[in-house]
Amino acid sequence: MDVVLELKGITKRFGSLTANDRISLSVQKGSVHAIIGENGAGKSTLMHVISGLYRPDEGEVFVHGKKADFKNPSDASRAGIGMVHQEFMLFPELSVLDNLMMGYEKRKWGMFLNRKAARRQAEELCREYHFNIPLDERVENLSVSMLQQVEIVKILYRGVDIIIFDEPTSVLTPQGIQGLFEAVRFLVKNGKTVLFITHKLKEVMEIADRITVLKNGRCVGSVKPEETDEHGLAAMMVGREVILTAQKEEKKKGEVLLDVRNLSVPDYEGREKLKGVSFTLHRGEILGIAGVAGSGQQELVEGLFGLKKSSRGEIFFDGKNITGLNCRERRMCRIGYIPQDRIREGNRLSES
Repeated sequence: MDVVLELKGITKRFGSLTANDRISLSVQKGSVHAIIGENGAGKSTLMHVISGLYRPDEGEVFVHGKKADFKNPSDASRAGIGMVHQEFMLFPELSVLDNLMMGYEKRKWGMFLNRKAARRQAEELCREYHFNIPLDERVENLSVSMLQQVEIVKILYRGVDIIIFDEPTSVLTPQGIQGLFEAVRFLVKNGKTVLFITHKLKEVMEIADRITVLKNGRCVGSVKPEETDEHGLAAMMVGREVILTAQKEEKKKGEVLLDVRNLSVPDYEGREKLKGVSFTLHRGEILGIAGVAGSGQQELVEGLFGLKKSSRGEIFFDGKNITGLNCRERRMCRIGYIPQDRIREGNRLSES
């Protein structure tokens, strides 16, 4: 296969910190090339260099064999490189179609927006790549997995051939992850090249054609999945052998901290999605809640934090009945909530 992207000696510094230290790698056309490493290994910084957000202090970038000097993301986009960021770059108050058009507006007679032409192109892209997104829906009303589809269609709308996914599974459910993998495989099948950034070893073994490992800002190796396993990748990431199977010692439970009794919580349309759930959580304990999407997990956590009122049931925290408290009052009880959408929902919660 042809080399579509090549990096030679890329170095990027922030003051005394060297985030990328003479990184060199090549990416084959029509492949999924995974970049893995621990948090802080330099993965996102390197992708920001490739996508034009950062300019390297040293080194060269070649696209289709030609040296590139990106001054901004628009330069990278014109060279055929687009990036789906870890935190979505969308305008929540605008429609999907408006977000797709933003900065790449089609015009008629040189001055008027040609929304019909933009819609035709967006619909053609959705049909070609099997995406089903509502073009007229406001972005703020979409689920996280749907937002990711919008981001992918947005960069396809700009005509890119190389797509960078920066930690794309960090906000997805297991079902959403499989949906993303299907989309990635279909993109590659249709001639696109994918750079997949993650630190999750099972994912790269499943989706990647080639894997490059970064450690402390340096490239420590590049392998194919069939040449290694999760233990080998983990050892490359941390520089020593890693035991991936956890040895859990039996812990003695503390007293009951959270006591949920027959809790029922409706969704935003008034339908009772959570029905008569009861459980207890002890101090020092981790309680897992599992189920397919739409089974009531969201209503449960929002009901526990006070974002939604329960229709019946009671919640006791540290012996105190907190059923009638709002989320601010529950936060004062030292109850915290990290939502799935950390930017939009997290900022909204910080104001409440």
